[in-house]
Amino acid sequence: MPKGITTAPQMFPLVIKEDAPFTRQAFAEYLEQHGIETRAFMAGSLPDHPAFANQPNRVVGALPVSSMLRDRAVLIGCHPAVTRKQQDHVVKCIEEFLKQHD
Repeated sequence: MPKGITTAPQMFPLVIKEDAPFTRQAFAEYLEQHGIETRAFMAGSLPDHPAFANQPNRVVGALPVSSMLRDRAVLIGCHPAVTRKQQDHVVKCIEEFLKQHD
């Protein structure tokens, strides 16, 4: 990163393993129930996105990585105002969810 430049990330991505004993939906719902907002991954496979349905395009290959992210990635909020207490809450909730699905 160039000197004097800082970034302000707004989302933290998590990708659910293909063989996970739970779905992305179940994970996201658990976080939402515990006050942690989530979003499905917003990029993924652009040719599958409704906004591009009527646009001319050229797709080369099966796009396995973008399709995987579309289907298994979830985003949680991340910004400079998130406190240590809020960070700890997110970590605790994720750990509790994973323990329930061992």
